[in-house]
Amino acid sequence: MVHCLLELAKEDEGGIDIVKSVLRKQNMRGETALHDAIHGRNVDTVILLLMEDSQLARFPSEGISPLCLAVVLGQYHIAIILHEKDNQLSYSGPDGQNVLHASVLRDIDEMDDGEEENQYEEDQEDEYVPNDDEDDYNSYDHNDDMSEEDVLGEDQVWVVDENNPDGPKLLKAKCRHCNKEYAYVKGSSTSNLNWHWDGKCKKLNAKLANQLIQSRLGFKHLQGNANIHASTTLGHVGFEQAIVKELIAKMIMIHEYSFRMVEHEWFNIVLKYLNPLYQSMERKAIRAECMRVYKKEKETLKVALQDVDYISLTIDLWTSNQTISYMCVVGHYIDEEWNMQTRVLAFMELDPPHSGHMIADAIWDCVTEWKIENKVISITLDNASNNDVAVKDLKEKFIFWRCKQFEETYFHVRCCAHIVNLVVQDGTACMTNLIKNLRETVKYFKKSTSRLHKFVEIF
Repeated sequence: MVHCLLELAKEDEGGIDIVKSVLRKQNMRGETALHDAIHGRNVDTVILLLMEDSQLARFPSEGISPLCLAVVLGQYHIAIILHEKDNQLSYSGPDGQNVLHASVLRDIDEMDDGEEENQYEEDQEDEYVPNDDEDDYNSYDHNDDMSEEDVLGEDQVWVVDENNPDGPKLLKAKCRHCNKEYAYVKGSSTSNLNWHWDGKCKKLNAKLANQLIQSRLGFKHLQGNANIHASTTLGHVGFEQAIVKELIAKMIMIHEYSFRMVEHEWFNIVLKYLNPLYQSMERKAIRAECMRVYKKEKETLKVALQDVDYISLTIDLWTSNQTISYMCVVGHYIDEEWNMQTRVLAFMELDPPHSGHMIADAIWDCVTEWKIENKVISITLDNASNNDVAVKDLKEKFIFWRCKQFEETYFHVRCCAHIVNLVVQDGTACMTNLIKNLRETVKYFKKSTSRLHKFVEIF
């Protein structure tokens, strides 16, 4: 709802200024909408508001600032987000205090809670019975007489090791996320541990923040959709701009969309609605991403082809309506699961003259680039005379490269579809005039709707 209201406000003239004015408006307590989001511990709304106004955390300049409120409520992951978005945010607090005062007061409260918890643990120590199924994630060894001790909290963050078994109990608690060690004496305060756990451990804070932001839903494969990319069928994972950028690049390449599509207004509106963390990009950036994905997929295919024993090539040449000549080289092979695989190895512009020697050199360059000189067993081309010369040159290259391992008997395969086409053209040569007249008749009626209407009435 917040996102929809903000988008509606932007549609008016001067919408951006209106949105900032509304967001910075304070209630009777001097709090903005950002304060309400922090009160509700709604990280998604906090991020959305900061995306609309990156300086929102600077208000109010007096009274309880959003950063101070996050510290007071113990929402350290929100405090980190506020500081990352704006390093000039307000540090003010109530009654002339600031964020530092709030942090000290909260540590004192947590210290008291920690001492009460430790006293309770000491009272219950004699009654503690280790569970055989208890995960050693929360336990530590002391000596042979006692294999487990009570747990440091229920957060499964700390592991405690004794470093002086013969002397007094000098223990060290090590964070399981960043491996930082802190001194720990049994029965004493654990405020230093709580201080690290609540806001100092960057890796833990990043993990918590990633879990709280809006997630992307994943769906299982349906029958017949085996070609869907694996990254679109993951489970619930956090939003990652890099993955989205790669998926957009693949969508553009597969569906032949324009690079300018990523700059379209409604394309960005839809993606922003799906996830406010999405960052729009320019056509030059998505073009560079397409090239990166192409190179990445090419290297992946190169590695896959190294495990293939035999590859057959099909080659075709044609001239476009812009009089540009192209050549396409396609590889066919059987994978480990006995499935036929087809991959385009080259799609290139071929400069004239299109002699057999030029065609052979272009094909050989493609073969050597993919490092499949020892794997090609056949080449399929049409029946043009220049292709016969190209095949002759390629045979000589493969014989020189593979010596007696090269079998040239079935190396050149002539395209059956081209042969059938030549047969049909030769068979219909006697009807050339009839076919020409028929085509002219059809053109005559199609050029005028009135003629076509009369023709339909007659017949």
